[in-house]
Amino acid sequence: MNKQENIRTNRDIVHDFVTHIENEQIRLICFLWSRGYSDEDVKRKLKLTWPRLHELKAQVYDGLLAAGIKLRT
Repeated sequence: MNKQENIRTNRDIVHDFVTHIENEQIRLICFLWSRGYSDEDVKRKLKLTWPRLHELKAQVYDGLLAAGIKLRT
């Protein structure tokens, strides 16, 4: 698989993952991140505490890993 096909496959997996998120708060966080919002902006916009944002971020991370996406840290 070439690099472009790999990017397309990853994009499809992420799209499928986001489409099936049941938690509205997590779905909104993913939407904001996709629009370039920083963690600080997301925290402020959704009125989250840092611990809550980190908890939700960990859920997204775990879900993407389970879906087969290898994330950069």
